[in-house]
Amino acid sequence: MGDERVIRSGYKELDELTGGFRAGEIVCVVSRAAPEAGFVDSGASDFLSHVAYQAAVDGARVVAMAAHFSREVLENRLRIEAVSRDPKAVVDHMLGKNVDLQEVGRRKLEKLDLHAVHTGDMELGAIVGTLREYADASKPCLATLDGGLGLIESSMAAGAALFMGEMRAVAEETGMVVLVSVVDNGDQHHH
Repeated sequence: MGDERVIRSGYKELDELTGGFRAGEIVCVVSRAAPEAGFVDSGASDFLSHVAYQAAVDGARVVAMAAHFSREVLENRLRIEAVSRDPKAVVDHMLGKNVDLQEVGRRKLEKLDLHAVHTGDMELGAIVGTLREYADASKPCLATLDGGLGLIESSMAAGAALFMGEMRAVAEETGMVVLVSVVDNGDQHHH
């Protein structure tokens, strides 16, 4: 991909199909809630962590935001993503060698322009301000908003439209790629 403002997902087939994510795009990652499994959207969360780490490794400035994870949990998920790409460290750890996987992940992350932000109590304006703060016109930028819209229900449609409109405006204004997870709770809207 010759365009330096393109952000690869790290999933070969997806990148071949889409050509990567381009500056100014907003992409919704939709997952189905599975409350019976005890967790709402692990698939979307894992996807966003993977893309955030890959983009940072490729030299992008990344702000990974999460509503339903603390900053510490989000940072730990990113450390796990980093360690998963270091099979030697994992095997050495499994063989009982003195390898601290948390430390391996921490060292890998500190070399990257990758920032974790908890958005749980933030108002929309603060989220928008944070995105603008992390935008950098000199390099590709990615924002992932995990749990950005929470559980979508028909009563939340107006709020979701406002949120997505603001995300689109920030993406277009800053040239940032914005990935937002949307959780479909599967509710047939029987209230």
